[in-house]
Amino acid sequence: MRHLHCLPHLIAAMAILLTQACGTMENGRRWGEDVTLKPGWSKVGQSACESFLSPMVLGPASAALLLQIHHADERVSQWAVEHTPTTGSTDQAEQLSSTLRGILLGSFYLSVMATPGGDDPALWFLSKAKGMAVQGSAAALSNELTFLIKDAADRGRPDGNDTESFPSGHASNAAVFTALASRNVHAMNITSVGKTGLDIALHTVMFGVAWERVEAGVHYPSDVLAGIAMAYFIGTFINDTFMGIGPLKETTPVMGLTPDGYVLGISMRF
Repeated sequence: MRHLHCLPHLIAAMAILLTQACGTMENGRRWGEDVTLKPGWSKVGQSACESFLSPMVLGPASAALLLQIHHADERVSQWAVEHTPTTGSTDQAEQLSSTLRGILLGSFYLSVMATPGGDDPALWFLSKAKGMAVQGSAAALSNELTFLIKDAADRGRPDGNDTESFPSGHASNAAVFTALASRNVHAMNITSVGKTGLDIALHTVMFGVAWERVEAGVHYPSDVLAGIAMAYFIGTFINDTFMGIGPLKETTPVMGLTPDGYVLGISMRF
């Protein structure tokens, strides 16, 4: 994280994708065209289940709980502040976390513009407005819940400045923007390799934001992990429920007996 030379490539890639904005999705529809306020309870349940089973929700949430064992949360936080391995100082870590969050916000807006919206200017604008209304609502809900939980949890920060440590606002912002931008990337008419590459870049920056908040001494690891889990769930749930185009990444629980024993896991389809 000491160098940000790779990050402009993420923005550049998103900007190049703006050339895709005049086409349509693989199903022939415009992104945002099928936004609905009446998805039906079946769709709500399906989206909730699939969002909850996402590794980006279950993984961070489970890790946050495990960090409560033997005060691992506090010990990791103390080590990060004492060693500042990625930036060299807590001040630089705090500045970097905000910079990375800003990059994700910019990437999100670029991804909205780059999604296929058709050739008709009026319909393009209408579709973008409808899609942005859904995704903007997801981001706003995530932000509001973050501060409501902060007030209720009343957890002191590692540096003792205030009692708004849990969950991390930077991490939840980064997570919801990443979740939504990732969904938008998977709606674009680009190769699977391109989608995977952008996904990896987005999620790497997201975790970078989270770690720098810990290294800055303003959050415990469980604060940022909980923020990621909550916001990622909200982003994917709202998007998949109301955008009307179905989930673009599916996670399915897999379990059963094999010759090697019992298997329990998650199957992902991109």
